[in-house]
Amino acid sequence: MKLSRAPIGRKGRPTCNRLRSGAATVDAVLNGMAVVVMRGQEREIQTASHRGAVTMNFHLFDLAGFIGVLLIVVAYLLLQLDKLPSSSPRYSLLNAGGALLIIVSLIFAFNLSAFIMEAFWFLISLFGLWRSLSTRRHSKPGQQWPQ
Repeated sequence: MKLSRAPIGRKGRPTCNRLRSGAATVDAVLNGMAVVVMRGQEREIQTASHRGAVTMNFHLFDLAGFIGVLLIVVAYLLLQLDKLPSSSPRYSLLNAGGALLIIVSLIFAFNLSAFIMEAFWFLISLFGLWRSLSTRRHSKPGQQWPQ
């Protein structure tokens, strides 16, 4: 398949990108919403919704990432509903576990910026866990630990 640039339009902008494959010519409109297929003298326009079904490959590492996102969102929801204080070890564990699962999913489908974000999220969550556990050990006897 050969990729070539189409001529410049009236307002000085490229009108389309042209792909040639055998007997057919495919013009991809710049916004990606329509494809013009030319065979001989016939012209056919297909919108993105009529090109066919979009298939998604779902792997085990995708499931790990989704579970990680769910853990982080649940921790944040419980925090906002005042059901789980931020000083609780459970809050830090939910965040650390979620970040770790997202990092596992990013190893298989790598994205540097997301990996850096989740690595810091994980490290900060571990720091929060360490802080809440060390504070718990040094608290007064008989004092109730927040759930």
